[in-house]
Amino acid sequence: MIKEIILAGAMLLPQSHNHNAGLAYLQKRLAKEGYDISNYIKDPRFKINEPLGKSSPTNYAKDTWYMRPDSLEKCADFIEENWTLLYRAEKDFGASPEHITSQLQLESNKGQNPGTYRAFNAMTSQYLHRTGKKKEEFYKYLREYLRLCADTTDNILLSSDVFENMSSRAGAIGIAQVMSYNMDSYLIDYNKDGKREPLNLEDAVGTIARFIGKNRTQAYNPGDFFYESSIGMHTDSLENIMERRSRIPPKKILNYPKIPTIILEPVKYDKLEEMKPVAIMPQLPKKQPLRKKRLFNRRIRKR
Repeated sequence: MIKEIILAGAMLLPQSHNHNAGLAYLQKRLAKEGYDISNYIKDPRFKINEPLGKSSPTNYAKDTWYMRPDSLEKCADFIEENWTLLYRAEKDFGASPEHITSQLQLESNKGQNPGTYRAFNAMTSQYLHRTGKKKEEFYKYLREYLRLCADTTDNILLSSDVFENMSSRAGAIGIAQVMSYNMDSYLIDYNKDGKREPLNLEDAVGTIARFIGKNRTQAYNPGDFFYESSIGMHTDSLENIMERRSRIPPKKILNYPKIPTIILEPVKYDKLEEMKPVAIMPQLPKKQPLRKKRLFNRRIRKR
C-alpha cells in the first residue's frame, strides 16, 4: 500500500522532478561502468528534449517530400555526379546506385540534413522518456556513445566533446544515420584514409551499400512499417528517371575498351649547335622544258 502511494505521488510530481530522479539514477548507473556524466548535466548546453508524441507511422511514399518529382530529379543528379563512387559500391557489395541513393535520401537527404540535435541530449532524453526494453536500448546507445567520444585509439572520427556531435532526435549520427551502438559493426572506411567518418560521403555510401548487400533494407530501421516499401518505390521511380534521361548511361562508357595513352616526351638538346635556327633557302623558279623554249622561239621567228 505504501509503495502504491509513493508511486502515485511520483506520477503527480512536475516533469522536472521526474527527470531529476531519472538523471540521478542514470548518473549512478553509468558511474558504475566508469562514465561520469555529472559535468555534462551541469553544462549549459545540456537540454532534455520533448518526448515524441504518439502518432501513426509515417508513409514516406505519400505523406512527405520523399517522392516529389523535384526530389527524385535531384536524386538522379546525385547519381550522375557521384557515379564512380556508386558504381564501385555496386561492384563491391551488390547494391544498385538507385537503391543506395534512395536510402541516403530518406536517412539524411543525401547528407544535407544529418541531424540538428546534440547527440548526448538526444540519447539522454530518449532514455528518460522511454520504458521497458526501449529504455534499456537507449541506455546502451548512450553508454557506447560516451565510450566512442572518450576513446582516442579507434578510427571512428567523433568529437571528444559529447555536445559537439549532432544527430537525429533519436540519436542517429552522420550521413548514413548510424546509432552509436552499431558504429563498430556498420560504419566502414570506404575511402581508405584510415578513418571511419560519419560525415564523409564515401564512408556513408560504403556503409549503406555494405549493409544492403548483407541484410534486408527493413533491418536498417526495424519497427518502421513503411520504411522498406517506401525505399522500394523510390528506387523503382529513380531507375525509370535514369532510363528516360537523354545522357549516355555511364555503364556503357565504362564498358568501352581502354585506349592506350601515348606520352610524348620533349626533345632534349645537349648541344647549343643543334638549337641554331636553320635558314630556309628560297625556291628558284623551275626552268622551262626545252620543248617549250623551242616553240616559243619559233613563234617569235614567224613574226
